[in-house]
Amino acid sequence: MQDKKRSLPHFNSHTGHRKLEHLREGSPPEPYVQDFLHQVTGERRRNEVRILDMGCGRGDLVAWLCEQGWDAWGADPEETYLSSGKPLLGDRIRRIENGLPFVDSSFDVILSSQVLEHVEDLSGFVGELARVSKLGAEGLHIFPAPRQPVEGHMLVPFVHWLPKGRCRQYALYPILASGLGASYFTEYTLSERVRIFSHFSDTDTYYRSWRMVEAEFEAKGFSCNSTMSTERKLRCRYPLLPRIAIRALTPLYLTFRGIYLRTRHV
Repeated sequence: MQDKKRSLPHFNSHTGHRKLEHLREGSPPEPYVQDFLHQVTGERRRNEVRILDMGCGRGDLVAWLCEQGWDAWGADPEETYLSSGKPLLGDRIRRIENGLPFVDSSFDVILSSQVLEHVEDLSGFVGELARVSKLGAEGLHIFPAPRQPVEGHMLVPFVHWLPKGRCRQYALYPILASGLGASYFTEYTLSERVRIFSHFSDTDTYYRSWRMVEAEFEAKGFSCNSTMSTERKLRCRYPLLPRIAIRALTPLYLTFRGIYLRTRHV
């Protein structure tokens, strides 16, 4: 299995990665997130509501929020992503190095989307969210369910269900050889593509159940509820489904699709 090793690119440097392209304008979030923002803003003026987009990438959401009148900021550990958005957003998007680059009790609302599955030190991550949250600050965190059939970044089935290391690497060989998976790095050999994909899977993805994530937030002083907020998301997406069907669908969605965790700093 081991081929002659040469320096290989990181998975996220693949051609066409949106976060590496120059940011020109904001991108709106899904309708449920917009509904959440309207709920938590209430009667306050938008420019009085300070919002943090945690794991903002190049700042698509930050730009849209600012365009809509909110006092929005972003943070991300990847300087390559931030550099794509700084010409438009400047200091509103900042790099995460040793903790968040914001003072204590800074934010009324904290958002993250497709971020928690990339966080190895979840306790430290949530601790920093607690530090920069005002008392009563609302949060919404969207992340993939641990048993989604197809991993959303590599687009390969079931590999992320396996233990990290050799198991995933062995499984990736026949999958990529058959033409399944994201069509990235096709200029490399099969063995090299497997190394690129498996390294990303091992070091950049950490899939957890909603119960595990809730427990970590609660330990840091947040009240939270994934079931209720995921159910509300489904009602927003499927308005014609009867309530009983939404309630039956919610646990399946939490297990096999995605998690919408709503929090409040108490």
